[in-house]
Amino acid sequence: MNTRAPGTAGPIADSADSVAANKRPGATARIRNPASYDSERQLLAAIVNASHDAIYSWNTGGVITSWNAEAERLFGYTADEIVGKSLLLLIPEERLERARDAIANLLHGEFYGQYETVRLREDGVPFDVELTVSPIRDGSGAIVGVATVCRDITQRKEFEARLRLAIEAAQHAQEQQAFLINEFNHRVKNTLATVQSLAVMTLKTKAPAEFADAFSRRLAALSATYDLLTSSGWEHALLDDVIEAELKPYMSSQITLEPSAPAILLSPKAALSMGLVFHELPTNAAKHGALSQNSGRLLVRWQRADRDGRQFLSVQWRERDGPEPKTARTAGFGSRLIESSITDELGGEITVYYPPAGFHTEIVLPIDNLSR
Repeated sequence: MNTRAPGTAGPIADSADSVAANKRPGATARIRNPASYDSERQLLAAIVNASHDAIYSWNTGGVITSWNAEAERLFGYTADEIVGKSLLLLIPEERLERARDAIANLLHGEFYGQYETVRLREDGVPFDVELTVSPIRDGSGAIVGVATVCRDITQRKEFEARLRLAIEAAQHAQEQQAFLINEFNHRVKNTLATVQSLAVMTLKTKAPAEFADAFSRRLAALSATYDLLTSSGWEHALLDDVIEAELKPYMSSQITLEPSAPAILLSPKAALSMGLVFHELPTNAAKHGALSQNSGRLLVRWQRADRDGRQFLSVQWRERDGPEPKTARTAGFGSRLIESSITDELGGEITVYYPPAGFHTEIVLPIDNLSR
């Protein structure tokens, strides 16, 4: 009875003569001393079975004919279990058609050398491998089988995947940094332009003694909105928060707020415009309107409304029980700033009323303009 070490099932030693005799293209077999011949076969078999790579061979029928110890460890099949079985047992179902074509090509002498693919373990789990295939020829040079060296490259593939993700993340971070720098520059320029406009217009409509106070208050209004935007990463601000931030210095039992449900998100541009509007309105009310007297009352209501299939924001500002309004309130930079912010910046409409009961303004804005 033949005996063999684990992992040496099949003709690894038996095919050593053809592998050794054909290790050079076109080499021809030569007669050797039988003792030397057996020694070479045993050495080759020992090398194969001591290899840290899985090495196996298969014949022209696609049947596995040898299987070394590392192949047992890597695939999970013992040599006795797999030798004599089809090579296709090692190939995932979705790759079978391509594998059959590759096998046919190999047996016709089209060798791919080294390539990466996927193989199946005995438990059905696929894993990434690198294969090196070499022909086994007989004494006449005809291909009688194929020897395969198989390396598990799962860890390498995982490392490459992590490396790709890291590179992509670094590229994204770099792009994001460039975007943020450009966005920051854009916002700084816009802010400086706004501050310059506020300064010039405030100076035109105020005596020098009043300029510092009015200008400082308008800068504070901008700052309050900036704080809200910063807390969201400059992505948006809630209209409720903008209105409440600007009315905070005046909040008392005189003021009633009726916010919209659901809440309305504002883009940075819309938030800054609305912040200035809701700074000027209570400033005027505190100087000339309902908030200038203890008896005065202010109702601020904002809600969604439909018009011709399009959604709008409707804001009602109603003052009561204060001094009778005068149309002269429409003059001045504050009033022009409100109108410009609503009509020019946000594409909305503003209507102002001066009934004896108290100043009233209605603002209507397209909802989609507020998110751009």
